[in-house]
Amino acid sequence: MDTGPFTDVIKALRSGRGVSLSGSSAATHKTPFRASETFTGNHQWALTDVRDGPGEEPEILVFDPLADNRRHGIARSPMWMPSSVVREFAGLLDLRSRQEKAAGKPPRRLGLGKATYGVTAPVRCGSPAAASPSVVPYKNATLVAGQGGRRMVVKVAVARVRARPTTLSPIVGRKRSGDQFRAFQRINGQRVAGTTVWFGDRDGGRWIHGSLLS
Repeated sequence: MDTGPFTDVIKALRSGRGVSLSGSSAATHKTPFRASETFTGNHQWALTDVRDGPGEEPEILVFDPLADNRRHGIARSPMWMPSSVVREFAGLLDLRSRQEKAAGKPPRRLGLGKATYGVTAPVRCGSPAAASPSVVPYKNATLVAGQGGRRMVVKVAVARVRARPTTLSPIVGRKRSGDQFRAFQRINGQRVAGTTVWFGDRDGGRWIHGSLLS
C-alpha cells in the first residue's frame, strides 16, 4: 500500500487501474451510501471506475463489501459516489495503533486530501497481449528482467516513492519495511548513500532509490 495525495487515486482510475482504498466508514455514516447503522471504523473499498459527474466533481464507482442492502436503509454496492465522499473516506483513516485505541486515545486521522491505497495493473480491452502492457522506459532507463520486472522488498523503516529518480522530485507515495515494489526499469540518477541506482515502475512515474530495496 502507498500513501500519497488523493489526486493520485483519480489519476490511477483514469489510467485504467483499479484501486484498493483504505479509509473510515465515518464518511458515509448517516448518508445514502452507508453500509451499517453503527459501524464507523476503518474499512477498505474497491474503486473500479471514474466518470464526469453532473456537477463539477467526478464520480467514482465504489464496491463496499458491507453494502449489501441487507436491511432497509443499507446501500447496495457497487455505487457511484461523488469524489468528495471518497476523498473524505480516505482522509478519515484512523492511524491509531491497537494500543492507542485500547488506551482511549482520540482518533489520529490521515488527513483530508491524502490517501492510503494500492493499485492494479492497467486494464485494457483487446487481445490478451493488451492485458500486459509494455514497460514505458524513462529516458535512458534499462529494463529489469525483461518486460516481467522483478519483485523487490523495502528494507528500511519508510521508503519515499518519487516521481523521478531524484530526491528533488515530488513524493508520490511511501512504502514501509517489508512492503513490495515491482521494479520494471533501472537508471543511474541522483547519487544517494553512495549509489546512483534507482528502480522504477512499469510507467516510469514512481521511483525508489536502490539503497532502500533488497
